Amino acid sequence: RAPPRPLPAALPPAGTDGTPALPMWLRGIAAWIRARVALSRNDFAQAEAAIGAALDEVPNMPHAFIEQVALNQRAELHERRGEWRLACEALHAFRRIQIRQDATDMSARERTAALRLAWRQQNRTLDELRTASRQLERLTLEDPLTGLSNRRHLEQQLALLLTDDPAGSPAHAAPWCLVMIDIDRFKPINDRFSHVVGDAVLRQLAHLLRHELREHDVASRLAGDEFVLILKDTDEHSARQVVERLRASVARHDWHTIHADLGVSISLGLAACQPGDTLDTLLHRSDEAMYADKRARRRPGGR
Repeated sequence: RAPPRPLPAALPPAGTDGTPALPMWLRGIAAWIRARVALSRNDFAQAEAAIGAALDEVPNMPHAFIEQVALNQRAELHERRGEWRLACEALHAFRRIQIRQDATDMSARERTAALRLAWRQQNRTLDELRTASRQLERLTLEDPLTGLSNRRHLEQQLALLLTDDPAGSPAHAAPWCLVMIDIDRFKPINDRFSHVVGDAVLRQLAHLLRHELREHDVASRLAGDEFVLILKDTDEHSARQVVERLRASVARHDWHTIHADLGVSISLGLAACQPGDTLDTLLHRSDEAMYADKRARRRPGGR
């Protein structure tokens, strides 16, 4: 058998053999492979040259992998030559690099853990801000006593409906109605039974309204003992049925649970939205209808 061909100690420079230059990291790995092959052949001179070539590429390496394997090979080379002191020095150098790399990896892991912790904390903070923002928005649109929409939310909803259904809108636009509600003789209730009882009456009426209305309808407390309903997708005939159902619900409710001598009734005014209506015209018509209802029920024989 022919003796194995000696390995080159290093790759030729770019262009000398017609091949392009290899990346530095690939040149380092190639030198490590040549050293491995030379050691397997017990060609210590070739192995030493290849190990030196690998270590020459270390300053150009982005990590310590080539340096570690080359030093490990150098320790093996010295050991096989019986050069124990040099083998120990190579192993110590290898260990120093390993410790430094472990410290770098630990630092990177700590930075990664810190970044992940900061990211989770940031997400929690954002969630808390979103929750606080939603709560604040709800508070700005909700009546604190009854939990119904307040006047601001009512006006927003009416503005949207009036924008979607402007003057001159087509006849097939969805009808909707506004209902004004007033508690009859509410001031005497406060004067006779106290404001605590009056507040309980307002909260109970709000509960009845929520129970009787559909999910997409809007019930709002306008001010004091005045409430306003928006009945969406509802014509005037259907809205009158809702009005009478509400009146009956209030009449049959057991108000004695609030106070033994308490009785409550309501007056309601209905206004169907018409082309050209504005917020003021709708509120004015429903308010007039409510007071007409109140006067009619006070007359003898009234409801």
